[in-house]
Amino acid sequence: MNIFTRRFFVTRQALTIFLASLAILLIILFWSIAKSGPRDIDPFTTIHGIPFPITPDGILVTENLAHADIKLKEPVLGKKLKLTITLDPLAADNILLGIRSKSFWFSYSWINVYSAANQADFSSPISLTIPLTDKFQEPDRTIDLMFYAPTKNNSKPDQDMDDQTRWLLKDITAEVAPARPTIDQFIDYLASLVLRERAV
Repeated sequence: MNIFTRRFFVTRQALTIFLASLAILLIILFWSIAKSGPRDIDPFTTIHGIPFPITPDGILVTENLAHADIKLKEPVLGKKLKLTITLDPLAADNILLGIRSKSFWFSYSWINVYSAANQADFSSPISLTIPLTDKFQEPDRTIDLMFYAPTKNNSKPDQDMDDQTRWLLKDITAEVAPARPTIDQFIDYLASLVLRERAV
């Protein structure tokens, strides 16, 4: 086999691998887009897995971090998450929400759900839409949702000492819908599949 034949063989092999990968990714994309609708949310717990108490008015959150898994039925590629949240802040100054974006346990981009300084009325449900293509997904297809309620006396995550957090999560629902990913998100998703950083 001369050098030109060898180069042709390597180029053809690389092209075959690329086209096969692209075909697989397109199949995943169309399959993911086809699946939409409500999704179940596991019970909210502390980051140590201890469930928060349930009262007649809702879930009483007593630590500054509250975690739950959202059960997707598909890859996050080409998806967005729609959340509807009703809460009572009680003594909370701020309540933030995030979906984990990397394997590191505290890799969240926070969205301000409630702020005592700017939000007098909290009785109406809060609606949020979060793109999911760039979010971290476990092999069982769950994604991690976290509430974070920093206060003046408790501004660090998982600060157990003197944690005086108290707020009510009265209701929360989740559904997924199609969303066109950006080129960067699409490339990053493909790279994470090739590097086996995420499950197919």
